Amino acid sequence: MERDVYFSTTNNDKLLGKIRLANSSDQEDDPLSQREMVILSHSYGSHLDSKTTMQNVATALSDRGIDSLRYSFWGCKGSEGDFKKNTITQYIKDLESAITFSKTLGYHNISLYGFSCGGHVALNVAKNDPSIKKVAVVGAVLDYPAQRARRLSEIVMQTWEREGVLEFPNYGGAREVEYSFIEDASQHILLNKDATINELARIHCPVLLLHGTEDREVPYSQSQRAADHLSNSTLQLYQGDDHWLRGNYQNAAENIAKWFSE
Repeated sequence: MERDVYFSTTNNDKLLGKIRLANSSDQEDDPLSQREMVILSHSYGSHLDSKTTMQNVATALSDRGIDSLRYSFWGCKGSEGDFKKNTITQYIKDLESAITFSKTLGYHNISLYGFSCGGHVALNVAKNDPSIKKVAVVGAVLDYPAQRARRLSEIVMQTWEREGVLEFPNYGGAREVEYSFIEDASQHILLNKDATINELARIHCPVLLLHGTEDREVPYSQSQRAADHLSNSTLQLYQGDDHWLRGNYQNAAENIAKWFSE
């Protein structure tokens, strides 16, 4: 069973979410305080209804007897806000709001799942919230300024900084993003190149890292490095697969749900 919900983030803007309850009839009478809830965060510029990275994971969790809440970040499909002005700080507040909302419903056992940007956000939240039970991430970004600099030319980065805004044609059509995104993201680096910044050391819950070895958006070496700096991690590499795990997305979703259920 699935239903739409709305909850408030900063400035009382409303975020769209969808709660999917576990399929197991054995849990129908269990109080929410005894049930597992996994909150799902999507990739940059995407939304809660991405089939391969969000819906499939929610379905797999439900089949394993786990409830889930997936939602759209501020400024993304179905949620209020201006995508042009998005920041990692805002997305962290969005996830924190989703956690608070889940707790007001009665859930105590809360875990996080995030894809790409959503993984970056989930890890940033987990480092400050010891109540989070588990975190699973796919193709998680560790250092957004470095990732953007790698993906864009130096000239484009300079133009973005000079003009204050850049158009990204591949995020659901032509969409502008302010340079403040990069300035803000520098405050939320999880692990930089020489590990002089290592916020992963502050995460003590179990973390599952999944990554395709042919990922052109975020190199899989990022997850290998993350595994080395996390105190309790499991790394699953998908040989020959891309950032979206297109060749293994169903298998990955089932592996994620199985790991959360253990």
